[in-house]
Amino acid sequence: MLLSAAILALIALAQILFSSPLFATLGFEYSALMALALSFVCGVRGVEGQRTVVTVRAGILRVVRESAILAVVPLVVSIISLLFLPNCFFWDGLLFYLEIALPSAILGGLFGLAIAMLIPNRTWAWVGFIAFWVVTLFLSLLPGYTNPQLFAYGWQYGFFPGIIWDASIELKNAYLFSRIEQVVWVALLFSIGALRVPLPEGTTRTKVTYTAVLCMLGIVLFLLHDTLGITASHRVVESELSEKLVASANCTIYYAPNSFTEDELSQMSVNVRWYLYDIERRFALEPPAKPVHIYIYPSNKAMFQFVGTSVASIAKPWLGEVDIATGHLENLKHELTHVMLRAKGVWPFYASWSTGVTEGAAMSVEPEYDGIYTLDEHAARILQLHYARGVSQILSFSGFAANASEKSYVLAGSFARYLLRTYGPGPFDRVYSSLDWKNAYGKPLDTLEREWKRSLQSLMTSMSAADSAHFRYYYDRTAIIFDPCLRRIGKLERKAGEAYTKSNFAQADKWYASAVAAGGGIGALAGRSNALLREQKLDAATTVLDTTQAPTIQKQILALDERRGDLHAIQGDTIRADSFYHSALLVKLSGGSFLSAYAHQVLLHSQVDSEWTNFLRAEYLSPPDATNVFEGFLKVWMHHHPEPGFDRTDLVLRYLYATLLERKGEYAGAVRLDPFGISLRSPELDSGLSRRDSLAISLIALHFAEIEIPNPHAQYDLSVAEQLVPTEYRRAITEMVDELSAEAAYTTEAQRAPGTSP
Repeated sequence: MLLSAAILALIALAQILFSSPLFATLGFEYSALMALALSFVCGVRGVEGQRTVVTVRAGILRVVRESAILAVVPLVVSIISLLFLPNCFFWDGLLFYLEIALPSAILGGLFGLAIAMLIPNRTWAWVGFIAFWVVTLFLSLLPGYTNPQLFAYGWQYGFFPGIIWDASIELKNAYLFSRIEQVVWVALLFSIGALRVPLPEGTTRTKVTYTAVLCMLGIVLFLLHDTLGITASHRVVESELSEKLVASANCTIYYAPNSFTEDELSQMSVNVRWYLYDIERRFALEPPAKPVHIYIYPSNKAMFQFVGTSVASIAKPWLGEVDIATGHLENLKHELTHVMLRAKGVWPFYASWSTGVTEGAAMSVEPEYDGIYTLDEHAARILQLHYARGVSQILSFSGFAANASEKSYVLAGSFARYLLRTYGPGPFDRVYSSLDWKNAYGKPLDTLEREWKRSLQSLMTSMSAADSAHFRYYYDRTAIIFDPCLRRIGKLERKAGEAYTKSNFAQADKWYASAVAAGGGIGALAGRSNALLREQKLDAATTVLDTTQAPTIQKQILALDERRGDLHAIQGDTIRADSFYHSALLVKLSGGSFLSAYAHQVLLHSQVDSEWTNFLRAEYLSPPDATNVFEGFLKVWMHHHPEPGFDRTDLVLRYLYATLLERKGEYAGAVRLDPFGISLRSPELDSGLSRRDSLAISLIALHFAEIEIPNPHAQYDLSVAEQLVPTEYRRAITEMVDELSAEAAYTTEAQRAPGTSP
């Protein structure tokens, strides 16, 4: 008993001293890892305890008592560590520990005792328990491999949410059902063990009946896994996503009824065929012999229910499968790249053993990064600002997760793009599976890294203050595993979101305020602002955004400048509104955010300014309703009278109207709003065109081109975008033009000869 306690204390101490803050403090991660250790140590202790068992009942009571005592050891170690480590998650962590670690410890002891009853020989009982522990651990994780789900339930660890980091963790009814099932299985083992013991006359039939009932109950619970939410098989997912779209001979898209309009389905089919073809072309792959399945969930909530994540899109190359929510379809090409590269990957996941190589390959197919700067420009600025020394660490086994995800993805993607551009797909395909850089390229990794850095030197030019702010926003961050309050903040934001959905805005405001106080970012701050606005507290919502000084928020507050400008515009403070719009336009966090701020600033100073501010007021202060937003925007449109020459107001109204139509899935209507025309080579511009106007026109031209290219009648002239873009943004625009031109050429050829589609 003392030896078991000492081993557990050492394991707990090692985790606290040598792991990241998220795993070191008492919380979900600490509880799950300690549950894993406890299940094994208490199980071994249970095997040993069989030698002194007088009756089965006495043995069970003793094992439960000893397992509970041993479970206290890591908890005490963690509590003592509070003298040295801050923990903003203690009470939640304590609850997780009692819900996860304690049951796993007790189940471990009971399984050990039951196996010792079945196997009288001490040595073989040890072997039997260890084999049982390993096999059942493997089987419990198997649904995450064979099903769309990421999550898993097992008696050793309780609940595994998967490798994707959703901040909020909540144990649901499925966890309770899984624990009930585990109790049934341990009771069945005891019952089978009891049959081996000589029984008084007349009790044998009762014991056999009891064993049979437990066996049937265990089988029934196992068969009900999908119904109880313990698993989410392809059968249950496809029953929810019951509509099918055959994008190509080997690619089927599954989606929920009424999720998409005909326009959206048509565009999706064309886009997917282009993605498959382009990925094959870039990596010199053969067309996929195995089928590709794309599961598109109607909402983040639905994806969380079936897959276990609401923030990420998932590729499972070994299944030839992509799981993605409708709001994240811009990630589809990235995820399809993982699936298409399965032929180059390594068993069992058919990907590279280096996460950096795997994700770098997928990042390399994306033509630009944020609509303003390219992937290579981002990588160059990361190195220039000393947020990283290179890419070697990112490519190591654990280095990818040890860095902020934005930084890891960009560096890996830029490096992969350099290798593909310089050496072609052959060596990259070989290193994808072998990770033997010298054999694949004839050069070690550090030599290739130096070459890549030299290729980025020309991009490391002097930066303006706005440029510095742009790149600091993305990369002045640490990996989430170094945030000990992650789960606490996630829980508070989840509770706030639930209260907001139920229209309990006062409670939502309190939860969001607590999340901000715990170190939450701009998501929590924006949520608090929304709750106050729905309470019609416009001044308070504005003040919250303007006065919050939390360090995390100060690093990210630039992303809320447009919102702050809108709220000041609604209040009639056009000077401050213009100031915030100006800030957003300078920093240009993305092409989309730049266009939105540009449109809002233009309309603020237009002939429809009063109608526009009324529209903003309704949008921010009224319940969200797509129909009302659409009708409100039509009122703004109706008051506009086009002017001769270059009309900024007309340009942004057309752009905003098109985006509203796109949200409704009416792409054909959005195309008709194109301010440049399908065949017009250059818009009629006056001589007073500013650099800001030029960038806006270029981005808007690309926006309409993306809508129009999948349509067979459209032959969009992309020269508008290239001719007008300011020099410093030319690389990103040119990359996008090249991508769209290649897609247009492929689409035209595929329409001419349908058999050429992959």
